[in-house]
Parts: sequence; C-alpha cells; structure tokens
Amino acid sequence: MQPLHEKLESIPDNILQKIRSLFPYTAKGVVYFNHAATSPLSTRVVDAMTRHLEERSFGKLDTYTIDMQQVAETRNALHQLIHAESPERIAFTGNTSDALNIVASGLDWESGDRVLLNDLEFPANVYPYLHLRRLGVEIETIKCPTGAMTSEMIYEALKPQTRVVALSAVQFLTGYRADLATIGEICRHRGIIFAVDGIQAIGAIDIDVQKMKIDALSAGSQK
Repeated sequence: MQPLHEKLESIPDNILQKIRSLFPYTAKGVVYFNHAATSPLSTRVVDAMTRHLEERSFGKLDTYTIDMQQVAETRNALHQLIHAESPERIAFTGNTSDALNIVASGLDWESGDRVLLNDLEFPANVYPYLHLRRLGVEIETIKCPTGAMTSEMIYEALKPQTRVVALSAVQFLTGYRADLATIGEICRHRGIIFAVDGIQAIGAIDIDVQKMKIDALSAGSQK
C-alpha cells in the first residue's frame, strides 16, 4: 500500500491548496481527524444551503420545481458514483440510520430466519436487526478479536437459514475495509441479501454495487 504522505506529495501543491481552501476549518492550523464521526462542511456545501434558504426566505418562496430538478440531478450523480443500475434505484432518506432501518423492516421475515452481524459494527447497523427477534428472527454475531471481518469468516458462519448479511464497508472503530466483492459473490451464490453500510467508504473508495453484488447500500451525504 502506498504511504499517505506519498499520495499527498503526488498532488500538485496548487491543487492541494485549492482543495484545502474549500474547508476553512484547515485555516485554524490544526489537523482534523474526526471525519469518521462529524465532518467540517465545505464552502460549496454552505453556499448551496445558503442559496436555498435565501430563495425560500426572500425569493420565489415556492421552490418546488427548482428543488425537484436538484433532486433529479443529485439522484443521477449518485447513480453514477456507486454504479447503480439506474437513477431510479436511488432513494433519499433522513440519514444512514433511517436507511438501515428501512432495509431491516422492509423485508417479509419469517420465524427462524437468520441475520449475520459482527461485533465491530456501528450500533445503527445492529439495533434494527435486534428488534427483529420479536418476530422469531435469529441474530448471529461473529467475534472479530483482531479487528478484521474477512470473507472466510462470513462464509464459515453462513447457515441455510441466513437471510441477510449486514456489514459496514469500512468499520468505524478500526478502519478495516471489507472485501465487498468476494462477500457479495458469496451472498449472491447462496441467495442471501447483502446489506452494506457505506457511510465510511462512499466518496473515498470506489463502490460498484453491481460488481460487488450489494443488494442495499446505505450512506449519508455529509462525509
């Protein structure tokens, strides 16, 4: 793996400074490492939000037509970003947790169905499935003492009753990056739904939901 400092050095200084200028937070002279939780807003985001609020406050007020055009453009951009089948496969929710809950509650569960989790997962990708125990759904949690969740570990834990494998593309505690393509292939071969929390990955690494055979991908936009 190429060291981070070498990657940064490969970016021309004028381009790097232009990127940093989008984030006024960097002018404080500190290095911000908490992007996995809360990210500073870029000037482009602030400008877009300000324009919308000013239009709603002092302009046309009824911005429905403009808003729907923006929604369509955003849906198309996201479709290209994650290589979805079409823009119509993109749905907007309040946040990542909402989307994960929709996936968990939107399936026709039967008593005895199983969900495969691991003990590294962010709580928002755990609790929606724990609530399904009232329906007779069984939750199996893989122990990951080394901080890794490998495709081999998932393969060995699967059972005929496994209905869903829920996994973060990148784990929030350790930064471990899952082999989504291999895991997706395993799930598709077994007829198992592969649900991925992509909040720590989308925009940082290439996510191809079709090649990786991801059935449901949830992520927030702030990162």
